[in-house]
Amino acid sequence: MSALGGRVYHEPLHVSGIGSVAVIADPFGAVLNVFAPDKPSKMHDLSLPGEVCWHELLSDDPEAALAFYAQIFGWKKSRDFDMGPIGTYVLFNSGGPDIGGLFKRPSHIPVSAWVYYVQVDNVDLAVARATSKGATLCNGPMTVPGGARIAQLSDPQGAAFAVHENPKV
Repeated sequence: MSALGGRVYHEPLHVSGIGSVAVIADPFGAVLNVFAPDKPSKMHDLSLPGEVCWHELLSDDPEAALAFYAQIFGWKKSRDFDMGPIGTYVLFNSGGPDIGGLFKRPSHIPVSAWVYYVQVDNVDLAVARATSKGATLCNGPMTVPGGARIAQLSDPQGAAFAVHENPKV
């Protein structure tokens, strides 16, 4: 990990019958937990409310960050989009469907960070519920390419998260 420029904040901890978890950071400081289950688990249906359905990295160096994650997890760029003022948005996967995106960290975001998108039935209602409990709306709600609707928020402690509503068919 450190040979690739990353950092281990917490060495793997094994919980019998569950698996092992560690806390790491990429070379630009974006922190995440990694988990290896003791036994295989079935895939979740990411379209169901409450599931984390998208992973987004705001990085000081998106290209180098993707190279780091490629070496650790086998993630590869699948395509990219010119998003105008925010730059290029790169989608990535591990050989199957896209699982996330990354782009250059905007200057108003203080550190490189991961933002996780939680699937909801209705973005507007989810934003209303979250803000009534102390969350702050940072961006959106808005429609993104493909027709999904998203909103990005921060919880009362300042941690970023986002909500995602599938396109209406």
